[in-house]
Amino acid sequence: MKKWQPNKLVKLFPALALTFGVLAPMPASATIIEECFDDRCTMIFGFSGQTETFTFPSGVSDIRFEVLGAQGGKTGGGGGRVTGNFVDVPSTIYITVGGAGVSSSFGPGGFNGGGASGGNAGVEGSGGGASDIRTGFSLSSRIVVAGGGGGRGSGAGSGGGAGGGLVGASGKDGQGTGGTGGSQVAGGIGGIPYGQGSSGGDGDWAVGGAGGSGPVHGGGGGGGGYFGGGGGGPDEDTCCTDAGGGGGGSSYTDSAFVTNVVHTQGIRAGAGQIIISYRVAVESPPAEESVAPPAEESVAPPAEESAAPPAEESAAPPAEESAAPPAEESAAPPAEESVSPTPSEPQQVSSQPEPTQQPIQEPLPIASVVGPEPTQEPNSPAVVETVVDEPAVVGFTAITAVPE
Repeated sequence: MKKWQPNKLVKLFPALALTFGVLAPMPASATIIEECFDDRCTMIFGFSGQTETFTFPSGVSDIRFEVLGAQGGKTGGGGGRVTGNFVDVPSTIYITVGGAGVSSSFGPGGFNGGGASGGNAGVEGSGGGASDIRTGFSLSSRIVVAGGGGGRGSGAGSGGGAGGGLVGASGKDGQGTGGTGGSQVAGGIGGIPYGQGSSGGDGDWAVGGAGGSGPVHGGGGGGGGYFGGGGGGPDEDTCCTDAGGGGGGSSYTDSAFVTNVVHTQGIRAGAGQIIISYRVAVESPPAEESVAPPAEESVAPPAEESAAPPAEESAAPPAEESAAPPAEESAAPPAEESVSPTPSEPQQVSSQPEPTQQPIQEPLPIASVVGPEPTQEPNSPAVVETVVDEPAVVGFTAITAVPE
């Protein structure tokens, strides 16, 4: 598999919209970082100010997540963190990264649930937004949530509560009290003002409470979360510790989708972040190479070798060896070896061609047979020419076959 360079920045542009279905126009600052090493890929989602969709490649496994909420304004409480593994998740999920709180009077809370800051000093911190993963677009489909931190109060100001955990941390008390953190069943309670001014707002489901407002210093806003933190109480004077901080938002996970969950409070500074990693399926080359060769080698050769050769070898040779040789060996030799020295009467030969004539031979001291004689029938006389040891001219006698 191809290895991507670490921290490769992939900016979202129209070509990537096929994979990441953006539900609204995306700010130019939105980024996704993709890191792939061997068979594992990691997707890092930064703050974009909207909910995005992500579709997993086919065949992925061992899906892990790390979700971090945003920090509260005016260096308020840090965002919470949630880590774990997915055990059952749809092929497409919805990603929402929380925005950090701001530092101003009546400033808006961070994106995704942060509570607004109070007034009127101009330096109150708003609550940080939560980060979450959903199975759909609505808040009711959230399956993992990391709470945002509470904003710091105005003046000398008390710090905002840390976001995250099953119950978010409460904001610090000043002269006005800090708001409490959100839990798994309810939002945090708003802080009480010191002197004149309004109390901090209570947190609610997915939303932090607004900071209280007074003649001088306002309270910090509550952090967003599964349930948001309460807003801090204001302070009517310029003495002492001034306004209270906002409470942190709570984190949450749905056990039907995740396992091995770990919660951590107040760990994230700035905007939130979501990290998803998974193991990708790797194709196996050996499966393609082991099919074709066996099929080609086992068909053609046997058919050619087993047909023609046996038919040619078993026909002609036996016929030639069993016919001619016996006929040649059984005719001539017996005729030459059957001569008898004893005088006998001429014989009659049946079905035999005219005998071959022999030339005149020199006189011999002993009796000899003139020419070969044909095969005799039993009890038939044969004619034999006997030569006497006298000087004479020897003639030859022709033997003529007598018909029966």
